[in-house]
Amino acid sequence: MRDIVNDYSRERLASTKRGHERERMLRNDLKPWYGRAATAIRTEDVEELVDTIKARAPDIAGRVLRELRAAYRHALKRRRVPDGIDPTRGVDAPKESRYVPRDRAFTAGEWRAFVRWLAKSAMSDDVQDALMLVSLTACRPGEATSALWCDIDLKAGTWTIRKRKRDGAHVVFLSTAARALLRRRKATGQHVFPSPTKRDRPIREHALGELGRTDRHRWPPAERRCIHSERSTTLPARPPGERLKQEETCHANRRYLLSPGQTGAGRADGWYAAR
Repeated sequence: MRDIVNDYSRERLASTKRGHERERMLRNDLKPWYGRAATAIRTEDVEELVDTIKARAPDIAGRVLRELRAAYRHALKRRRVPDGIDPTRGVDAPKESRYVPRDRAFTAGEWRAFVRWLAKSAMSDDVQDALMLVSLTACRPGEATSALWCDIDLKAGTWTIRKRKRDGAHVVFLSTAARALLRRRKATGQHVFPSPTKRDRPIREHALGELGRTDRHRWPPAERRCIHSERSTTLPARPPGERLKQEETCHANRRYLLSPGQTGAGRADGWYAAR
């Protein structure tokens, strides 16, 4: 079991986000099994382990079961255990566990609603285009924001993603809609989505992440909120022509604010940087 955990941690978890945390959780709860052969672990042992962890933390029990199942599948794929060896088969996570496998694919109706909402979201052109590129290519948000023109061949309809979480480049074959989106943008530099404030840098990936943490399409028009921030902050409406005050920075070194009445491209008053 020690070898199973070590191999899974080194070959799978080490290259993933929060892999260290997942490895620590798995090692802590499987330590009593380290002296046993992986093929000697029975389904009853896994059920007992899950029940023991459930008594103190139901959510952790579901997570440990998920990682243990993945570790066995990884070992089976590498032919380190015989075929058919998987003691986690048939073991369910506790009902109290928050871990529930989800289908992340949009339905046709959700896609239509998303596209209609995006055009009216009051986000900048860059953020809207980056989100649409993610939707059309199924790439990661960070891959979209760091896209370079030198990696895109519109004539051939390909985009080579070189900066990835995993090693090696990946070629994306662009659809007609994706190529039209990229042709519409002006190649003023090396980045497809250049930063509005930092030279030779792309926009931040967190700009796209705000979509999932806020509900900006329901904001009243008299309010302004921070777009690039970990915490969304409501600010009073600013009279035309008045600069932002120091007390309006709201614990951030730099935030981009949307003024009242801005729509779509956000160019009624432009972007304002608060230091």
